[in-house]
This record gives sequence, C-alpha cells and structure tokens, in this order.
Amino acid sequence: MERESISPFQLFLLVMLFELGSAVVVPLGLDAKQDAWIAILLALVPAVGLIWLYSFLHRRYPNRTLIGTLQTLLGKPTGWTVGLLYVTYFMYIATRVLRDFAELLDASFFPQTPMMIETVLMVFSIAYVVSLGIDVIAKTGQIFACLYLLSLLVAVLLLLFSGAVEMESLQPVAEDWKRIFEAAFPVVYTFPFGEMIVFTMLFPYVRPKSNVMGTAIGAMVLSGLVISLVVATEIAALGANIVSRGSFPLLTTIAKVNIADFIQRVEVLALLILIVGLFFKIALFFYAALIGAAELFRRKSHQPLVLPFSIILILLSMMIAGNLPEHIQEGLKAVPWYLHLPMQTGLPVLLSIIALIRGRSRKAGV
Repeated sequence: MERESISPFQLFLLVMLFELGSAVVVPLGLDAKQDAWIAILLALVPAVGLIWLYSFLHRRYPNRTLIGTLQTLLGKPTGWTVGLLYVTYFMYIATRVLRDFAELLDASFFPQTPMMIETVLMVFSIAYVVSLGIDVIAKTGQIFACLYLLSLLVAVLLLLFSGAVEMESLQPVAEDWKRIFEAAFPVVYTFPFGEMIVFTMLFPYVRPKSNVMGTAIGAMVLSGLVISLVVATEIAALGANIVSRGSFPLLTTIAKVNIADFIQRVEVLALLILIVGLFFKIALFFYAALIGAAELFRRKSHQPLVLPFSIILILLSMMIAGNLPEHIQEGLKAVPWYLHLPMQTGLPVLLSIIALIRGRSRKAGV
C-alpha cells in the first residue's frame, strides 16, 4: 500500500462530496412520488449498518484495503479473482458517473459541444489530481467542500425566498408505505449509500484511526439528510410528476429562482454544485480502481496505470449507453439489483462471516 494519509476531517468531507455527488443529479426515490424524501431517510437506516460492516472488516485488518482483505480471507487465487471483480466494478461505476457528467453538460449547457470533448477534459483533470495521490485528493476536497456546501445552501435559500416552493406539493405525507419501501430498496439503499464500499479502499489511509466508523457514519447521515432536503425542495418547487419525468431536476428547480425580477438565471450555481460533486465521485472510484489494480499486479505505485485507465474510462463512457433515457434506466433499474447488491452487501457479509469464524478458531486454539 502506498504511504499516504488523510485526516478524519478530510475523510468526513470526502464522504460528503462523494455521497452528494450524483445523488443530487438524477431523480432519486421518485417511485415514491411526493414521499421520495421519506424513502431516502428510510434507506439511510440499513445503510448505517452497512458502514458498520465495512468498519468491522477494517478493524480486523486495519492496514489492508479491501483487495488485501479479500486475499487474506479467501486465499490468494480466489481473493485475487474477486479483487479483480471489484476493480472492474469501481471502473464501471466511475464510467457511469462520468456519463452522468457528459449528459448533464450536453443536455443543459453545451448542446453543440461534442460529448467526447467534455469527457476528455473532465478525465484529464481527474487523472492529474488522482496521479498525485489520496492526500492531494483530500486537500482538494477540503477546498471545494466548503464551496460546494455553501452553493447548495444558497440555492435552497434562494428557492425559499423566491416563493417557488409550495409545501402543498409534498402532501399527502406517507400516503403509501409499500411504495416508499419499494423506492428505498434496493435503489436508494445501493445508490448512493451502498456505494460507500469504495471507502474500504481508503480507510487504511486515515490517520489517526481512532474513530473511522463514527466519522464515516456521521458524514453519510448528514449527506442523507441533505439529499432528502434537496429532493423535498425539488418536489415542493416542481411537483412530483415533473421531477420524476425530468432528467436533471435540480437544474430545473434552480431555474425557477426569481426574486423581484433581479436575482434570476442562477443555473450556473447548479452547474457548480453538480460538477464539483461529480468530479470527486468519479475521482474516488477511479482512484480505488487504480490502487486496487496496482495491489493486484504488485506495482509499487498506481501512477503508471493512470494514463491507460484514463483512456479506458473515456472509451467506456462513450459506449455504456446509446442515449440518456437508456443510461438512467439501466442505472436505476438493473444495476442496483444485479451489481450493487452483490458487491456492496453480499460479498462484504460473506467476508465478515469468514472473519468471525477465523477469529473464533484462533481463540479456541484451532
């Protein structure tokens, strides 16, 4: 493992940026209609248990990434193979988030600019930061987290003061609990909360290690509350039907800001929020894939892998879907069931069971 470190505070900010990332870009939990914000809070409860699970594995093997833990618990051949699956998974999700970014710019701000150019510029920016290591990613996150959260707060306040928010749109509250549960599980549970699996690659870098679990859970819970607030604001401003039909509801919502015909056209604020969040989400998945591959192939540094992996990331993002509806449909309907659940919950549960059995065997002197 490369010798770098981040502080618990930096971990907190990275989790915030990561969780908010693409969760405020696409419609989230809208199968629950006006109760989407409740579905997000509901999914947050088992997600806390998921972080406890990841932290349990980290406490058992504090100096090992997920890749190292896999090889320790499953043996070299099996652990190496499953580790390669996780590297592929991290790259795939980075590709999906990158496509979110390209579709966002293409649909809303730069429709005449080729998507490839937008993608290449974003990837090269990410590649530069990632090549410098997790400490630079974390320090960059410290700077942009303040800007991000301030912009998000200003956007919500502008909407409230502009009179665009109508609380009646959130009525009736908790109308259909079956629908709320179906919206929460597995979609919101796995996206964005279950994607915290990526931090099993970063926990070993945290110094001091006194309260990694508490830091991660605190940041995720706060992020969940913010996401719920953003979704509730979108529904109150636009109505559940419009939000569910839109590709990028936050942009549409902020476009409604108009205070005394003076403060208006503040979509650039939304653009800033979305680009910063997506940047760090892609960067963390990309970095996890790089250090995972470096560990699997016994490279001393992830830096030689940055360029080839960047090219792969760009090409895959262009090929991953034919259009925006197909991309969103795949991401919210297929991926949670067939990819997220096994990788985020199934395998970590299996690893935890094996770790417990091994621990008891050692205590029994077997």
